[in-house]
Amino acid sequence: MRQVLYFCIIVIVAAFMYGCSSSGPEISYVNISDAAPVTGQRILLQANSVVDYYPIRYVWTASGGELEEDGRYWAYWIAPETPDNYTVTCTVIDDNDDQETAFFNIDVGQREKEALVDQGALCLAKYRNDKISGVWASTNNDIWYFSSSGESNIGWGDEFTAIAIQGYSSYYYYTYHTIWGAKGNEIYYYRASDDTGTMTCGGCETINTMEVDGSTLWVGANNGLYKCSTATYTCDPTDITEQVYDLYAGEDLTLAATSTGVYSLDTDGTWNEPEAPYTEITYAITVDKDSNIWSVIDDGGSNKVAENGEALLNQPPDGDVITSLDIDLLGRIWCGKYYWDGTGWNVHPEFADDVIKESMVSPEGLVYLRSTSGVLFCW
Repeated sequence: MRQVLYFCIIVIVAAFMYGCSSSGPEISYVNISDAAPVTGQRILLQANSVVDYYPIRYVWTASGGELEEDGRYWAYWIAPETPDNYTVTCTVIDDNDDQETAFFNIDVGQREKEALVDQGALCLAKYRNDKISGVWASTNNDIWYFSSSGESNIGWGDEFTAIAIQGYSSYYYYTYHTIWGAKGNEIYYYRASDDTGTMTCGGCETINTMEVDGSTLWVGANNGLYKCSTATYTCDPTDITEQVYDLYAGEDLTLAATSTGVYSLDTDGTWNEPEAPYTEITYAITVDKDSNIWSVIDDGGSNKVAENGEALLNQPPDGDVITSLDIDLLGRIWCGKYYWDGTGWNVHPEFADDVIKESMVSPEGLVYLRSTSGVLFCW
């Protein structure tokens, strides 16, 4: 009987101790990818927590800017256009409705012009599936990677006419990249210092542009579009035999800008021929978040920026509509040093005297501009 009594006392004490050990949520770790971003830049915020009562909810709020989140312990935040101090919060709520909040105080700065490469910048590329990654730049002899966190020299490269980036995600959420570079009709690849090689695009004339779509490397040349496998290192011609100037490969849409208009890739893998209003010579193409197609077209002998195939009534200054187009995270359309804000074209005073040949917006929202003299700027 005494042994039973002792056992009951032990059980009661253990139950009491266990009950006292349970508590509300406790945020154990917070992280921010950049505590001092610039206007229009995307950053990543994380708030890991320890809780006793599942399931749990993560509620994100922001005093400005735009949140990209789906109720998980991380969120992306796009800084607003006005430099200031902003607060982003993450509230962790457990199944008992107990909660704890993490506060991120973020100083958003003004964008500034910075020269990254003094000369020799040849072309740019980005990997669209990385939300906060930078851009890769081909110079005379090297490939450089630039982002808000710094720069690095890959230690490999050549005088490429086009480069493309392919990404592979690991089990630890780290993305490895393969760099593809074109020179003549040869395509070089780099995965690591000891993993490099080439493949030949048989029949290709000068390669103008490349874009990775899954395991496919689309190659646009002066004499058509070629489909190359990044697994078998083989290239085959497609039905597009016109000159290809630019390619776009998004989540839901793949487009080819050619000398006869815009081709679109069908779900069965065939390319649809250009249809009105996309039948003009098209030099550059991109798509905004509302699925509007933006392009640079030859409209009666002069280049013009078009939305959904129709040239805008308001254009950048004569002679300054270059064959390059991109969109930043605030929805502005970039054509060289000029950007369209929905009502008119603007140029930052710091770039007023620069002659820009190519502009590209990184996934994290910084703008990279390559001049005709090979200088690479960041803004």
